[in-house]
Amino acid sequence: MINTASKKNGPYAVTNKLLRFFCFRTILSRLLFTSSLIVVTSLAITWAAHSEFSTSSTQSTNQLTERIRVSSDMVRLQNMLWEIETNFQSYMLTPEIELKEKTLQSIDALIKQTQIIKNQHWFQSDAKNQSVINQFNSATHSLHKSLEFIMDMRADPLLVFPAMPHMVNTLSPVSQRINNTLGLAIAESNDLEQKGMNEDIKEIFRKIRFTWVQKISTFRLLTTTRVGIFTGNVGDVINALRQDIMTYDEYIEEQINKLNQLEEKGLLGLQQTETTIELKQLTKEWRTSYEKIQPYLADFNSWRKDTDIVRNEITPLFLHLWNHIQTINKNLESRAIQNIKSTEDTYKLISYSLWGLVIIIITIMAISTLLFDYQLRRPIVRIVRALKAVARGDENINLPDSPITETKDLISAFSNMRQQVQSRQEHLQAVLTYAVDAIITTNMRGTVRSFNPAAEKMFGLTAEQAINEPLSNFIVDLDELVMTHSGIEFESYAHHTTEGNFPIGLRVSAMQVDGEELMLVMIADIRERREMLEGIQAREQRLQSIMDTAAEAIVTFDESGNIENWNHAAENLFGWAENTVIGKNFCKHISIESITDKPENDDLTEIKHYIGVETEVVGIHKNGSSIPLSLKISKMTLDGSPKYTALLANISERKAMMDNLKHIAEHDSLTGLYNRAFFHDYLEETCIQVKETKATLALLYIDLDNFKYINDSIGHLAGDQLLVEASNILNRRARRSDIIARLGGDEFVAIIADAAPGSIEKIAESFRSALGDYTFKYDGKAVNVGCSIGVTIIDENATSSSNILAQGDIACHLAKRAGRNRIHVFTSNDESNVKNMSLDIGWSQRIHDALDNDKFVLVTQPIFEINAKDICSYEVLVRMLDSDGALIMPGGFFSTAERFGLAVKIDLWVITNAVEKLSQLHQINPDINFSINLSGQSITVPEVIAHIAKLLKEKSLDARKLTFEITETAAISDMDRAVLMLKELRKMGCRTALDDFGSGMSSFAYLQEMPVDIVKIDGRFVKNIADSNVDQAIVRAMNEIAHALGKHTVAEFVENEHHLKMLKIIGVDRVQGYHLGKPSSIDLLFDEVSSNYKSA
Repeated sequence: MINTASKKNGPYAVTNKLLRFFCFRTILSRLLFTSSLIVVTSLAITWAAHSEFSTSSTQSTNQLTERIRVSSDMVRLQNMLWEIETNFQSYMLTPEIELKEKTLQSIDALIKQTQIIKNQHWFQSDAKNQSVINQFNSATHSLHKSLEFIMDMRADPLLVFPAMPHMVNTLSPVSQRINNTLGLAIAESNDLEQKGMNEDIKEIFRKIRFTWVQKISTFRLLTTTRVGIFTGNVGDVINALRQDIMTYDEYIEEQINKLNQLEEKGLLGLQQTETTIELKQLTKEWRTSYEKIQPYLADFNSWRKDTDIVRNEITPLFLHLWNHIQTINKNLESRAIQNIKSTEDTYKLISYSLWGLVIIIITIMAISTLLFDYQLRRPIVRIVRALKAVARGDENINLPDSPITETKDLISAFSNMRQQVQSRQEHLQAVLTYAVDAIITTNMRGTVRSFNPAAEKMFGLTAEQAINEPLSNFIVDLDELVMTHSGIEFESYAHHTTEGNFPIGLRVSAMQVDGEELMLVMIADIRERREMLEGIQAREQRLQSIMDTAAEAIVTFDESGNIENWNHAAENLFGWAENTVIGKNFCKHISIESITDKPENDDLTEIKHYIGVETEVVGIHKNGSSIPLSLKISKMTLDGSPKYTALLANISERKAMMDNLKHIAEHDSLTGLYNRAFFHDYLEETCIQVKETKATLALLYIDLDNFKYINDSIGHLAGDQLLVEASNILNRRARRSDIIARLGGDEFVAIIADAAPGSIEKIAESFRSALGDYTFKYDGKAVNVGCSIGVTIIDENATSSSNILAQGDIACHLAKRAGRNRIHVFTSNDESNVKNMSLDIGWSQRIHDALDNDKFVLVTQPIFEINAKDICSYEVLVRMLDSDGALIMPGGFFSTAERFGLAVKIDLWVITNAVEKLSQLHQINPDINFSINLSGQSITVPEVIAHIAKLLKEKSLDARKLTFEITETAAISDMDRAVLMLKELRKMGCRTALDDFGSGMSSFAYLQEMPVDIVKIDGRFVKNIADSNVDQAIVRAMNEIAHALGKHTVAEFVENEHHLKMLKIIGVDRVQGYHLGKPSSIDLLFDEVSSNYKSA
């Protein structure tokens, strides 16, 4: 025993392993020998190929480095030449001295860079390349002289444009004198009209002035066209414009003749007579000068002197330079092709070497395969045959011997496996013997072949009694169908010899043993399972009891809405007994008008949209009364069918929370003071009350003096903290009867009740001193705040709340102008100072006047489908007429209108007139759509929605032809009201749009919640989209998110073709901007639609 162990584990065993390894008696040793042979051969061939490749690679790298350096220099020359050409073209358009200096500096740099490149080895080593670069250098010097000459000429318009002296020295002064003399004549006509003189004379002068303005505008358009700004058939356009000027001349001459006739009759005033004489002389003088510049207008070459120089001298020089650069690039490509061919030859040599290596490896592998077959595979086949013999039950098998160590190990492992199989067979028999369930095998006819001990105990029979008996003798009503459904469990009854029948679970499985098909029958006693099911039923009854005693009404209904369960709480809530509602539709007991705009037959579909979400509905009691309810819907699947459970609760008490919500709506979220909306309503009510009570109140308009400094220098958080502390100071100073509100920013107002005229200044001074003595401290910094206060009296003479607020604003501005940190009481004399204050003061009265006297006008701007380039809609914009008839843009008056609560009135005027115009346009073309803007104040006014609905009904207008836009800023400021208004508009059938999308701080966060059909991308991102990758990415993200939410997109401020092309690539749906169509009078839209309709 000791000797045997030492042979297995001692030095003898190690020596034996080494001998077997080096004598190639193991698979590993033979594999290592073959691998070593392949590796040595591969290394030899690889070393030879590497040497050749290394030499070729070094040469290619050196040549590639030289080409890259020359190519980089040529790219630098191209960029510099492109910069020179671009700056020169920009200078010719806008001759600025900076562009001229930049152009000359660039060409000097180009000449210097060319000198450096000439000295490089690549050019010095090749005569052809050296000739090309010398020609390039010569051309750059010529270009420098030509550009310097032409830019000097372009700097003086009198040298470039021969017609310019006539236009500057004669045409423009004469036109100005005509306008002045006409103004004097019209002014005299106004005086004479007041005295009852003839209105016709005034109208003639107006016509002459209007026609003269049109003539001058046409002349300006003519000169602009001649300059070359517009494209197309310029000659036809110029001829048409010259003809228009002649027509205007004839018309003016005709009107002057009329004035001559009136003069002869003695009907003209003194100034009118002088104007008539001067008009004849000035129009003749203008016409004479105009005829002198006709030759220049007729011929573009005569119009500009610099054109020939650019065309015949400078442009060819640029072309020569570009051609030289192209020649050098071609030479570089030719040299690269030569290098590639050299490298290709090297690769071929390497390829042949690799093929040789492959052939050697294949030969070695073939020899190795033959050795493997004779010494390994065939012995293993003999072992496999022995395994199959053992599997058939032949235990006396002599296994083969093998000289291979691994094969010997395999034979040893098989012997161990045979022992394990025998052990597992014994284990399986033990499982059958001690299994809890009965396990029976039968043939396909149902005759019992085996019967385990559990089956003996279950049926009260021994295995000898059961074997060869039909299984149907032991199982009640055993159907042949049960025996043919393999793997499915059935329930039946079995018969015990002494205890009688009992319930069982039966599962049958098919199997094959020694080629015979058998059935494995597993039987379980399910008496305990039956008891468990009865317990489950008991729990279901308890669950029903819980539903019946629940405080909330619980209603279960199916997919069609038919009620299946109705608990006691539901009976108490609705007054209907369960047996009277089962099978009836659930929707008949609730009203969902508050949560849907769907027709009544779609109530069930709408309710299903609120699965998992609590909403409010109105319950209908048996006695007909309404009950406010909260509704929660959950969905489940029972027996493959969807079921819905509704939990309903009476929420009458919840309505008490509305008072708290009202407080939130009326107060500023930052300071806790009343907000602007509440203050406007309160001020209007106060103005009405003082007329009845004859009481006297005062309004204090308070503006913090140093708020902007703190907000900008210390930060917005400091600004917010200042507003809160200032609000607390004002609240402490005010009485309970006083009202303090925050209008916005750093502006506050206070209404002082029972204000005696003699004490109001003292009260205002106490407010001022309270803030004046206050020092704001934040983050280690201290700032004196102070305030300016405007004071105005509210008594029975107050005309309106907007006037009162305007007076307080004026007084506050006057206090600031007087040096800040003081008060100013408004007086009637302050009205004269309004014109000297900031632009928004006094606009309130002008807006009132415009509304009362219809001094607003509508203009439209087209919106195009980006692919079809068809007009899909017109955006309706508003302008205000000035006293002299000029148009005022919304930026000049709308901010003031919002401050004084007039924005809603302007919106109502625009809506009324736009709907009227659209109704008239639909009589010509019913496919026209309008898009109308709504201000932020209109969101909070329900009357706007009612007014829109009334107009649609009166005009019988298709609501789908109207789109209403609100800005992103307005939507964010009052999200809940904005969503409510947009839903109401969509309920009427109108479309909705979100304007200036992207201007807010969290645009993407709320877009999903906004019920809008169209998203208008803020124009500030479109303006630089052609040059800014960031703006491109922002617009693309906005467009993709809007499309993902099912919304159309419109890009604003499309000002050139580059913008349009980029927006097409991004995939924006619609576009709008000056490049496609400028805003024009809505009356011109009538002419355009009529013309298109007739032509169609």
